[in-house]
Formats: sequence, C-alpha cells, structure tokens
Amino acid sequence: MNIFTEVKSGYRTMNAGLSEFAKRFAPKHSFVIGSGGVPVGEFLQWNIGELF
Repeated sequence: MNIFTEVKSGYRTMNAGLSEFAKRFAPKHSFVIGSGGVPVGEFLQWNIGELF
C-alpha cells in the first residue's frame, strides 16, 4: 500500500516532485496538501482510514 502526500508551503505551486514520484513508484493515492491542492483544513477532516 503506497500513499504519498506532498505538503506545500504556499510559496511554490509546482508539483513536479509529486508527478516524478508517481511515475517512479506508482502509489495507490497521491495528494498535494496546501497551495495548488487540497486545502489543509479539508485534508485534516478526511477519514484517513478510508484511503486504505
């Protein structure tokens, strides 16, 4: 089970790291949390158990 989460500070919006990681490791799920992705507050409300 592979899940990768990339957290952004808000100063950068490029997600090249996430796409490269996904290409190399093929995670089941991948998410960008913060700038350019899922807002932090929304992510913190997710039921993480449902991702598995």
